[in-house]
Amino acid sequence: MKSIAVSAAVAALVAPSEAIKVKTNGGPDVYGPNGIDYSNNSADYDMSRIGIDFLEHGKGPACTLGDWATVHWRGSLMDGRVFTDSHDEPDGRPKIFTLGDHQVIKCWDLALTAARQGDKLHITCPSYFAYGGAFTASSVGGEPVPLNSDVQFEIDVI
Repeated sequence: MKSIAVSAAVAALVAPSEAIKVKTNGGPDVYGPNGIDYSNNSADYDMSRIGIDFLEHGKGPACTLGDWATVHWRGSLMDGRVFTDSHDEPDGRPKIFTLGDHQVIKCWDLALTAARQGDKLHITCPSYFAYGGAFTASSVGGEPVPLNSDVQFEIDVI
């Protein structure tokens, strides 16, 4: 008797069933969390956590992992208080770093892979891809960046 009940249950699971159809209302995330003029076609979960808005489009080559990147930036808290600006750094020069080599915050390493030379973009970084719980002094003076704060940057890819 027990083997008949098990066989019926297995047969019900194995029997052909109708596929579930999922309706979508549009293409990939065009104006969602990633902002205006940025389409997130990547299945990468980390990229979906960063907000990217293109302010101007450049005509240069795309930024890829392993490339040197040269950028000017302006960083602010979500309430608009500026805590860093490359033009206010001691020599006012842009930052040069290897993309994807962990020389800058993770948010930059991720977001700049969607950029091209000449782009100007606004990125919103969750705290865990920025400074997290680390004490970070403001380079323009004033209060330090509050612990676990989301931050935003305007970046010019030179």
